[in-house]
Amino acid sequence: MKTNIIKCFVILTVVVLLSSCGLFKDNSSSNQNINFQGSGKGTVYKAENYAVSATDLKKLVKDGIEKRLNKNIDSKYINLDYPYYNSNSIFSTFYITGENNAIGVIYADWKEDQYVLQFIDLYPIDESKPFSVINLSSKMSDGKRNFTAFLGFINDKSISEVRLNYQEDFNDITNSVRLKSDNKTFLDVVIGGEMKIRNIEGRDSKDQVIFKYDY
Repeated sequence: MKTNIIKCFVILTVVVLLSSCGLFKDNSSSNQNINFQGSGKGTVYKAENYAVSATDLKKLVKDGIEKRLNKNIDSKYINLDYPYYNSNSIFSTFYITGENNAIGVIYADWKEDQYVLQFIDLYPIDESKPFSVINLSSKMSDGKRNFTAFLGFINDKSISEVRLNYQEDFNDITNSVRLKSDNKTFLDVVIGGEMKIRNIEGRDSKDQVIFKYDY
């Protein structure tokens, strides 16, 4: 079956091959379009061509991993973490525990009383810094608007806020992602617009900068 695939442009690409044994079981075949490499190369699918839907978001993540990324996974290893809502769309980070840890992101639309998957991908967890940053850009399901997402894994538990400083035209814009004590990831999504990221800061409860990425 031929599918129409719109490949997203990933600004930050980390290429680390996750093992195909243990937590993930490889179901890929020679004619498979997608082989999970843990590379951050997400794909947006047209729902009518390869629909994955569920009334429960966690089940959608499980089905998405299995059907889109061709990996079997027990749902007990899937942890939904930081959701972002926009009208009838939802973005959410999730992380995988077990033998092969990973961070993931999902984008779905709510249609006819169920979530319809539009985007899903997994990335290796980078533990070398207080928090990691993954940046990806692609199109919304309407094909008219772009979205840009910044997400990452929080390694330093003293970080209670991730502050993203953007510039649009001549205006400085700051988005604050406040973390709960049980959050292990962060997520910020910009839909439409032409905002350019300047820096991303991880701050503690006293508003002190723990770590900073400059762009």
